[in-house]
Amino acid sequence: MTPSELQRRYTLKLNRLIDDYASEVAKGNMPDTTALRNAFKQSMVLSNLRGQAFMASTMRAWGQAVPKSTGEMPSGINSKAVRILAQRVPLIRQRADVLDEVYRQKSFYVAEQLGPLTQKNVETIKEMTLRFALGEGLAPQPVKGKLGLLEEAQRKVGNLTKFRLQTIFWTQTAQAYHDGTYEQQHDPDVEGAIVYREYLSARTETTRPSHRAMHGFLAPADDPIWERIWPLNGFNCKCLSPSPIFMHEARRRKLVDPRGAPVGRVYANKAQRELVETGSAEIGGKLYVFPDRGWDKAKTISRVA
Repeated sequence: MTPSELQRRYTLKLNRLIDDYASEVAKGNMPDTTALRNAFKQSMVLSNLRGQAFMASTMRAWGQAVPKSTGEMPSGINSKAVRILAQRVPLIRQRADVLDEVYRQKSFYVAEQLGPLTQKNVETIKEMTLRFALGEGLAPQPVKGKLGLLEEAQRKVGNLTKFRLQTIFWTQTAQAYHDGTYEQQHDPDVEGAIVYREYLSARTETTRPSHRAMHGFLAPADDPIWERIWPLNGFNCKCLSPSPIFMHEARRRKLVDPRGAPVGRVYANKAQRELVETGSAEIGGKLYVFPDRGWDKAKTISRVA
């Protein structure tokens, strides 16, 4: 079984647990969350390690140094798939032990927030539902307009509790993957070789205009902007992890001067510049922010571990 296949198995398992949980809540019961929390944790740990494995393999393909893997099994997950990851990811045992504890805490918080809706979390649910239903960031609009959109979104998604669970699961798992690529790109053995990074949007039919506009943004690897815009940049964000650019590629793309010094940020369009420098831009006659509200701070696991 490959890591991707194992990840899909966890996804199916979580969907079943989500269905069961939502069904019990709908009946007025408060089901035990132990199995759900454990499934969340395992999926996030594996997702992070997959991110590390992908980036480590990419680094090797580009001829960059990557620390040798210990090949040891992490304590959090015991499977053939993780042994495959251990062949690619440096110090996987130590890293997995840290991840296991961090994600155990995060999964506990996530699971405890999934019960019957209360006034305390109504606004959060509104925002999550709207972002998913519209497939874009929220532009400023009257409260009445928001409520109308919420009602429409609720009709589309049906069981709000189940929808909320699935949204949080996908977001947490995707963030874990991006945390893994962040860890690899910031490993001391490779960080110094990365000259630039390029932002990559998924550019699907549901991509938010602000996220689409960011595609192709370039900045030096040590630019502090990456701490603010490293994916995820919103609920259900599908943007890819920033692509590292090494010196030979930077010279080819004229991103450095003759001495090899970075020339600075490179913008592909006006909206991109405004989104990076001010955090908002008018696109197609509407005002959008980037990252989405609440996502404009450092989001990597290294800030939590």
